[in-house]
Parts: sequence; C-alpha cells; structure tokens
Amino acid sequence: MSATGNWNVTIKGPMGGQAADLELKEDGGALSGLFKDRKFGMEAPFDVGKIEGDQLLWCVELDKPMKVKVYFRGKLDGDTITGELKFGAFGKGTFEAERV
Repeated sequence: MSATGNWNVTIKGPMGGQAADLELKEDGGALSGLFKDRKFGMEAPFDVGKIEGDQLLWCVELDKPMKVKVYFRGKLDGDTITGELKFGAFGKGTFEAERV
C-alpha cells in the first residue's frame, strides 16, 4: 500500500501531546510532503524522505516554538503509521498517524 495521502498525526514528546496534519507523496523510494503543526499554525515542507518496504523516514525543520529538526521513523500498516521521532537535542517521542 502507498503512503501517499493525507494523515492526522498525534505526537507524544517532551512537550506533551501535539496534533498535526501530514501530506505525504511517495515516488518510487522517495518520500516528500508537508507537515502542518496545528498548535503553532506552522507549515514545514520536506523532500528528503524515503520509503523502504513498510518503513518510512523523513525529517522536518520546525521554527516554532523553537528551531529544531524533527526526525521521523515509522512503519506503514494499511491506513496507520506508527513510529518514533527525535527532536534534535531535545529528546525523543512517539507518533501515530491515521489516513484521512
């Protein structure tokens, strides 16, 4: 199944829970998209992701509430993605995404 589509994301990290929207586009082994943070109203496009089988990897650069690169590693299972993320030097967390 393709990762292409729109996703509702729930993040659990050092700053508590957070909701976001995610648009993903799969093209061969490349993964690009747009991360939309609901709390801070910020959008972060990315085009450096990749997909290998059911494993997805991508990174977004956020500038609110602070500048940080967030690295996502997830597993696609039908209409869900679950995984871990790293907030640069600010710690780790988990995320779940459901296809819209």
